[in-house]
Amino acid sequence: MYHDESIYDIRVKRARFVRSECADAGACPQPDPFRSQHQLSGLALPDDVAEIYYGNANQTTSFITRTTTWQSPTNFNVSLNVGDYLYIAAADRFAVRWGVGGYTSPDGVTWTAIAPNTVNWEVAYIDSLGQSNWGPPSQAEIDSWISIANTNNLWGPLVSGTAAPGAGMPQFYGSLPAANSSVWANLPTGGQSPYMRVIFRQYVVPEPASMAALGVGLAGLLGLRRRRKA
Repeated sequence: MYHDESIYDIRVKRARFVRSECADAGACPQPDPFRSQHQLSGLALPDDVAEIYYGNANQTTSFITRTTTWQSPTNFNVSLNVGDYLYIAAADRFAVRWGVGGYTSPDGVTWTAIAPNTVNWEVAYIDSLGQSNWGPPSQAEIDSWISIANTNNLWGPLVSGTAAPGAGMPQFYGSLPAANSSVWANLPTGGQSPYMRVIFRQYVVPEPASMAALGVGLAGLLGLRRRRKA
């Protein structure tokens, strides 16, 4: 380095080199696919009631819809960013059967059943006050549940509930057949009991097409680096 060459001059040279390199490869920075908008469609049915929101890892930001009966699915469609969360706060109120069932889709074409151990889903037990304390809960109350679950590491994989097709769940969600079982949470001591309140969340991940495009971009830059070193 020359003694009279400033840090600013060095940074400008590096920036020019990066612009030239990516222009040669046709791979200059593009909008981040991990922050692109995604349409998330859903068909959800809780036994018995639920509030559906979306937000981030720490809180909800917007209300989507609510369900007041287990007898018919609730449809929703919302635009989410990759990295957002879909939240379903649900409660059992009648101590017969309990569980949440349904499907979600990133494009309205390919549907994935909400089933035990589904990837990118998790659930936390809140309390057993579903019979007497479902108003429904306010957004602030649901945010407090999220905070408690985060602070105390309560999130876990989806487990089977007691509701099943024809018994607390319909046989079909529109043209889609009901999954073999519903999903729920276990008590901290294990097992389940009536009147539980639980909160589910789904992490929104890039669609396969976005991941493939990103992979092609990385491969192109890697090839460029190798050619320049040769």
